[in-house]
Amino acid sequence: MTRPRTGNEVVDALIAASHRMRQEVNERLRECGLSLARFKVLQLLEKDALRMKEVSEALGVVPRTLTDTVDGLEAEGLVKREEDPNDRRATRLRLTAAGLNRVTEAHGIMGAVHRERTSRLSAGERAQLIHLLERLSGD
Repeated sequence: MTRPRTGNEVVDALIAASHRMRQEVNERLRECGLSLARFKVLQLLEKDALRMKEVSEALGVVPRTLTDTVDGLEAEGLVKREEDPNDRRATRLRLTAAGLNRVTEAHGIMGAVHRERTSRLSAGERAQLIHLLERLSGD
């Protein structure tokens, strides 16, 4: 990847590192038939069924984009659509047993990528980086 040129070397380095991490996660998630976008949908459904609108808002995507993603996940038997018992006009999404297995596998893959990437830093460097990023984000 060509390093971004925003005019601020700190911002450029953050964008490049973030992009590379996302790219590597996406590549590795293909091992279990997912992308980061599809993983995010499954992850949101791990605890309970959600309305399509709730998932769309949580992901910051337009409903049409989510519909296409859910169509694919449903075709693979990873999620199922069901009527919302409180609102017949709404559709809820529920993770299937296969979907739970797949998202569990994906968590393992993502954890491995994150460990591989962050192991390049010593414990002290990781703590310092967390501290600096928290300062930048205002947390």
